[in-house]
Amino acid sequence: MDALLETINTSITSLTQSIDDGTSFSDESIAKIPEGISLLALKNDTMLSYLHNVILIIAGKLSLASTDDNESEKDVAEIIRKATEASVTQRVVLEKGVKGLETKIAYQIEKVLRAHSKLQQEAEQKQQQLAEDEVNGQADKEEEVDSDSDDDALNFKPNPMALKGANDDSAEGDRRNGIRSKDPAKSSSSTEKYKAPKIAAVTPFSKEQPKGRKQRNSTMEEYIREMSTAPLAEPSVGSTIMDNGRGGERTERDRAKQKEVQNYEEENYTRLQGLSQKQEKRAARQRQRDAFGKSLFGEDWSFLDRKSTNSGVSSSSKRNKQSSSVWERTKKRQRR
Repeated sequence: MDALLETINTSITSLTQSIDDGTSFSDESIAKIPEGISLLALKNDTMLSYLHNVILIIAGKLSLASTDDNESEKDVAEIIRKATEASVTQRVVLEKGVKGLETKIAYQIEKVLRAHSKLQQEAEQKQQQLAEDEVNGQADKEEEVDSDSDDDALNFKPNPMALKGANDDSAEGDRRNGIRSKDPAKSSSSTEKYKAPKIAAVTPFSKEQPKGRKQRNSTMEEYIREMSTAPLAEPSVGSTIMDNGRGGERTERDRAKQKEVQNYEEENYTRLQGLSQKQEKRAARQRQRDAFGKSLFGEDWSFLDRKSTNSGVSSSSKRNKQSSSVWERTKKRQRR
């Protein structure tokens, strides 16, 4: 404990002396610097100030524990309060300011350090090579080193010849040698226009695809499902009932549409706008009418197609209208 107090007193004395001598940073000294204080100097000064405030807090706590005077206790408490506020300020500067700036310029600093170390290594290697050349009596190596360095610098220059292909080089060589190319495409490539390569045309619709959509027969599908021995995925009991039984059951097409809407909402994190109250009532009435028309007296009558059943009646009951001429229509009017 005594050694710690002695160390603290020594550091406080040295800090006070540096402040009195003006060796530490002040507003006037910083203002004289044209580019301002550097990041490393700010970090060191802030860390020193933070340690100074922490030491004052520790010394104040120790003095409060050893003294019984009320006036001195008030003074020490005020010093501790100010030191605490200053330490918090310095801690924020270190964590929020200095640390963030160091993170941003860390890559640039490392890049500069690597370049500096590389230059030092090259300088050392060059000195070592020169020493070996002097020993071996090869003084001409300096010129070769200079030429190599020039070649290395020219390696980074763009090479326009790299843009030319192998065919261009061969064609140019043939022209120099007076040889005409046997390939007419190569010989006329410089005069003819560019023609895009022909690609097999793809029709938007396949020829094998039927023109019209085949009508699905629910009776045949139901028969195939009943005769099949393969396991089928069935919905939960009661999940397909609509409008408390008045709207019939939800068909496979309705379930597929509902599943598609659900997948879209889950993938895009959004809710599709539902039907209004008026549209809901209209759809419910339509479902009830459809359910009543399809299932009557407990039987499914959906296999009866209106078009097929009414085609014969309409053809037999309705008289075929034949196109009449203007003269025939005029005679009909005269008869009336």
